[in-house]
Amino acid sequence: MSKVMMRVVFVVLGIAILSGGIAQSSELPTREETLAEIKKDFGFVPNLLQEMSKSPAAPLVYTKTEGIMHGALLTAKERQVVQLTVSLFNDCQYCSSMHSKFSEINGVSHEDVLAIRNGETPKDRHVGNLVWVTQTILEKRGHLSEKELEIIEDMGIDRARLYEILAHIGRKMIANYAVHIIKPELDEEFVFNE
Repeated sequence: MSKVMMRVVFVVLGIAILSGGIAQSSELPTREETLAEIKKDFGFVPNLLQEMSKSPAAPLVYTKTEGIMHGALLTAKERQVVQLTVSLFNDCQYCSSMHSKFSEINGVSHEDVLAIRNGETPKDRHVGNLVWVTQTILEKRGHLSEKELEIIEDMGIDRARLYEILAHIGRKMIANYAVHIIKPELDEEFVFNE
């Protein structure tokens, strides 16, 4: 993992801890407690998180930061577009399928989801802007030029939203990399029908 990505992950973890999203005690939850928490949040335990729970704290870093970001500035639709873009960038089939499905559930047209998946420009301009911003951050590892920052601002994405995009990139990297290591079977709840 690059130094920049490590910093993003540490920032996401720090925010989660400081906001109370992750218990600050030195006592770690048991695996059973973690799985119960995941089931409460998701309604089931996804295969990826089942395996990650061998370290009871690891999946909570991912799930609890999702809860923190839920009430932030980016809408559910925007969050899904960012996470789909990250997953495609990292060639994570598991997460790409999941976020394709959830993008559509949250209002992205099927046509635009397919465009994103195929590396084409979505018809929805705002969705296309989010894809471009996310891809640019990933490709440049966060080293955005003043001109790129100006373009992003002209798209209506202010610094607060830009920082939320960064937080979602960090969160998604954890899941994408875990999928590459674990190679879980895709849960039927996450299957995207093209």
